Amino acid sequence: MRTVLRLLPLSLLACSVLNAQTKSQDYSAVLRSGTVVEAMFSGGIADVQVHRLGPMEVVELTIPAREGQAQEIHVRHLFDVKAHKVYMNDLARGTCSWMTYTPTDMPAAYDPLSFPPPPPDEKAKAAKAPRESVNGVPAWVDTQDGPMGKMKMWVAVDGDFPVKMELTREDGKAITLLEVKSIRHEKPDAALLAVPANCSTQAQGQWTEEGISAHGEANIDASASGSVNLETGETKSSADVKTTTKPQ
Repeated sequence: MRTVLRLLPLSLLACSVLNAQTKSQDYSAVLRSGTVVEAMFSGGIADVQVHRLGPMEVVELTIPAREGQAQEIHVRHLFDVKAHKVYMNDLARGTCSWMTYTPTDMPAAYDPLSFPPPPPDEKAKAAKAPRESVNGVPAWVDTQDGPMGKMKMWVAVDGDFPVKMELTREDGKAITLLEVKSIRHEKPDAALLAVPANCSTQAQGQWTEEGISAHGEANIDASASGSVNLETGETKSSADVKTTTKPQ
């Protein structure tokens, strides 16, 4: 996830989630994303539905099974900012657990509308930037060179959130990392944000602004990274896990 975020214009990342204004909004959105954690670690593109009602939000995503995978990825995350919890319901495997959630807003990787606003100098730049619409949303366009190619971002004129992100590598091939398909600014059905049944198991670790950190009772030390394959446009990941146990 951090690999993708490093490709974004640095000026748009200057404001951290901790310093962003906490938003109390009601909306629903549909998007396709290669930047959510599940996409980064499966090599697929996620179809995502977002429903936010004030301090609570449900994000449901699916990624079709790829070659060598037994089944699709189908998960439902329920974020509760006030309760400092995120419920993680794996609908494909029938499991559910919850984890401590420390951010003061929703995770931008899953909900572009909660992306931190650009600083004042970037807003001034936006006034002179080219304008285009993405699926009916008026946006200003920012293009910058990065270590993996040219990053182009469409930022909503009303709301200052990314509606599309596209990476163009040196041979001219464009890779879409994010696209917001539709947005409805209205209260979603509260039933969509019900806490899942039989979800009392607490997962080890916590969900922070940096992402998910986890540990187990067997003293498992794990590290992982994700990246974008510029040859194919796919994402990939790697992980190192070391396990030690205490003497009985």
